[in-house]
Amino acid sequence: MTNLVALDVPGGPAFVEALERIWQRGDAAWPVDPRLPDAERARVTAALAPSSVLRLDHDGSLDETPLEGGVPLLDGDALVIPTSGTTGLPKGVIHTHDSVRASALATSAALDVDPARDRWLACLPLAHVGGLSVVTRSLITGTPLEAHDRFDPEAVVASLGRGTTLVSLVTRALTQVPVDAFRRVVI
Repeated sequence: MTNLVALDVPGGPAFVEALERIWQRGDAAWPVDPRLPDAERARVTAALAPSSVLRLDHDGSLDETPLEGGVPLLDGDALVIPTSGTTGLPKGVIHTHDSVRASALATSAALDVDPARDRWLACLPLAHVGGLSVVTRSLITGTPLEAHDRFDPEAVVASLGRGTTLVSLVTRALTQVPVDAFRRVVI
């Protein structure tokens, strides 16, 4: 049996650490979008029925709280990403460890990613596939990673000085940073 853990941690190193912790014990993660209003957060939580929530406590350490009514998932499930709920309650789209791994390896091969020379930058929201996939690629391939809590053009430029070579961006960000300074940009 696999439990679903609501991963309610801002983007950054603590998020990556929390995801690794969840996966290491064989559970699945639902990355909670920190931008959700309280009512929407409650609605999605009720729809997905996680078994616990993992947050940062006041001293910055990870703290997990059990929740009532958690619905178990299948062994091998890794991530649950909610739909928008435009046609009713949000539904959880389940990604297995096998599918996450296959995607990470295929994308890394297509981009000629080399963990010895490359470094990913995750600067898109980690509650969505575009940002989260950067983290999962890094974890699966062992490619170094710098994770931010949001897109900030100055922080993206600064990451180049720390050896960032790979980034995933949305099209509106392309004019805000020197994309030609990266070895590869995923849109």
